[in-house]
Amino acid sequence: MIDKIALEKMAKEAAADGTLRGTLAQMNVIDLLQSLEMGHKSCLLTLSNQTDRCEMYFADGQIHHATYGALKGDEAVYKVLAWTGGNFQ
Repeated sequence: MIDKIALEKMAKEAAADGTLRGTLAQMNVIDLLQSLEMGHKSCLLTLSNQTDRCEMYFADGQIHHATYGALKGDEAVYKVLAWTGGNFQ
């Protein structure tokens, strides 16, 4: 519940283009994924950490596709679950 409130607060402070941005220090990857699932969100989630980048495509709160370099699908998602630093949008 707290993560949903934090996500809603960040959404209110989002840029005019509707893009929600933050750091993984504010909300870790697992909490972020759970919030998108609970909210039944359809979006592109981009996670970046220095030179690494992962893109996850959501439809109705479920991950339908993910890429991280040459990795795709579940492998790409599992690779970023442990990230504690970086950014999301």
